[in-house]
Amino acid sequence: VIVSTNDNTRTCFHTPGSCGQISSDDVRAADLEEVFRNAVLLHSDTRHTGAAALLAKEAHTRGIPVSIDAERYRGDKMEDIIKVSSLFFVNEKEVGNYLSTSDRRGVESLPAPVVSTSDSVGAVLNQEEVTCCARSAALAYALNGRKQQDVTMKEVIVTRGENGSQHVSVERMRLHDKHNKGFVPGNVKHEMLVTSDRVQNSAASDCVSIAQSIWRRYAESRQEETCMRNEVTYALRRVGVMKDCDVVDTTGAGDVFIAGYLLCWIVGKVDQNNFPCICDNSKESIKLFCLHFATWVAGKKLSGVGARRAVPQSGEVDKVGEDVVSLFESIKLMITRDVR
Repeated sequence: VIVSTNDNTRTCFHTPGSCGQISSDDVRAADLEEVFRNAVLLHSDTRHTGAAALLAKEAHTRGIPVSIDAERYRGDKMEDIIKVSSLFFVNEKEVGNYLSTSDRRGVESLPAPVVSTSDSVGAVLNQEEVTCCARSAALAYALNGRKQQDVTMKEVIVTRGENGSQHVSVERMRLHDKHNKGFVPGNVKHEMLVTSDRVQNSAASDCVSIAQSIWRRYAESRQEETCMRNEVTYALRRVGVMKDCDVVDTTGAGDVFIAGYLLCWIVGKVDQNNFPCICDNSKESIKLFCLHFATWVAGKKLSGVGARRAVPQSGEVDKVGEDVVSLFESIKLMITRDVR
């Protein structure tokens, strides 16, 4: 990796070596009992896609959660991994690519939503942020709103570089609720309402609520036009970036962010009681802590050259906080409140 401190750029030279591709046959020939012994999570960047898809299916069958680094779209085989994943990490720049492939998941391609906001949003979100929130919610719908019944519900984590990160989850889906509303212009009408409340006890984050309505027109009879309304509610959590971060090299920052997030997620998955007192809801506590810790770890990594040199070790973590609550409180002070 060549890093230029003059114009803050980096150039990566990659030599794959002689290891070759991991094939589907390699997976079939492996001792899967040994592969998955003591496994608590399967994480994939979807390279060697055919082999990764087989492993993801096997993990899902065994009740082992799957997470995916969707760094770029790799075709139909990747859909098999997406289908069984619980956590979907994606860079903001790639959101559009996955929205455009929603029809491959049994989800119709929707027109861009007509987005409205509550009065409280203006103090927290500018128009660019509102648009980003709406696109992230649309991605969560494209990943979760499939026709198949055996699809794992996904939490979507969007990394946004200097604008921080956000976590989107589907809180409620009410599908195929019939309403006689008369004529709706066009065959599909897509609306989103964005509201925002500052997360209590977290000066570094916001929580955004998004209500999505999708109207589809069809005729029950020649005399009456009827609409079908799908209602989806999303919770979106937004976290900023490290204050006064000395950016030396961004190589590996996304991978480090994911690693930090997954470490906390696994700890919370094992026992939700590991995350007390951060907020009133234990599941919400895990999500907030994961985002904050991942942001801190990735921010520390940026201060060193290379992908690993500046990654904090366990001793440094202990110095920041002796337990989850003190660690969370310390990290909040290191992260900017305003993610714009």
